[in-house]
Amino acid sequence: MEIIYFLNTIFGQLEHKQQKLLTKTKHMETLHNIYHKDTGNVVAKNLTTDELDRFFRANSNHTFSKPVYRIETFYKNKFHRFMHKYDYKFVMFTLIFLLGYLVTKLIQELWMI
Repeated sequence: MEIIYFLNTIFGQLEHKQQKLLTKTKHMETLHNIYHKDTGNVVAKNLTTDELDRFFRANSNHTFSKPVYRIETFYKNKFHRFMHKYDYKFVMFTLIFLLGYLVTKLIQELWMI
């Protein structure tokens, strides 16, 4: 009985970690800074995309007739910037294709030895 409980907790933790990984990689690590357009002061710093949506959903933040805020977007690392610049699916397909090609070449080389 204890073994079954132990295995259930391990698999539960693995599912939880897998779910966390899926939610983490769903959005690229995109961060946003919001500046006041006239003064240049930082209004909000290092907002995620969801937080940025919530910021502009508040009534007090979008009642002006002209744009008041300037949004600066940046990425946590160079790989995410590269993937955003080019299409995500194209980049992942190319990387997997190259990896498969290298593995087949390695297998061919090992087969010849």
